[in-house]
Amino acid sequence: MRMSKKSFAVEVSGKARPGMSLVMTGEVALSGTVELLRSNEKKLKETLPDTLLGRAGSFLQFISVKNDIEVAVRSMVASFCEVGDGGIYRALWDMAAAAGAGVDVYLGRIPIRQETVEICEVLDVDPYKIDSKGCLLMACDDPEALREAFILQGREAFVIGEVTDSNDRVIITGGTRRFLSPRGST
Repeated sequence: MRMSKKSFAVEVSGKARPGMSLVMTGEVALSGTVELLRSNEKKLKETLPDTLLGRAGSFLQFISVKNDIEVAVRSMVASFCEVGDGGIYRALWDMAAAAGAGVDVYLGRIPIRQETVEICEVLDVDPYKIDSKGCLLMACDDPEALREAFILQGREAFVIGEVTDSNDRVIITGGTRRFLSPRGST
């Protein structure tokens, strides 16, 4: 059965290994976007269209990963964790720490909704660091087979990077490499 590393902020099941691909389902910051909207509604209404705010307010319907976990377990992924508090950066850090490995992640491959981008821009918040319930981060040997398993369930999965044999946890944007810190920030 899967081992659980509870000493990390995000509960990581299993252990990723260098050379594995990092795959995720869902979009980052959906639950965090709703929280930001609720706590800053007046300010956001002054700047953003009601239609955009209305769409963002409906994001909670997309935050269950129960079915995604079932697909991950059936697909025998090596490791997985639900992205939550601290965002995708925290989940990447914790998965790498649980594996005793590093990660190279391509920021442009991480799915994010335009509503999230705009709300975070107005509030000067990094969307990759806020609550991201609704995402599942996985490490596997065969990302295409895993993506196909999700497609059969009507869900997209995205290859966002790979596990490395270094201890570096790196976010790559274009040709720029930034390092994550233990708290999941860059």
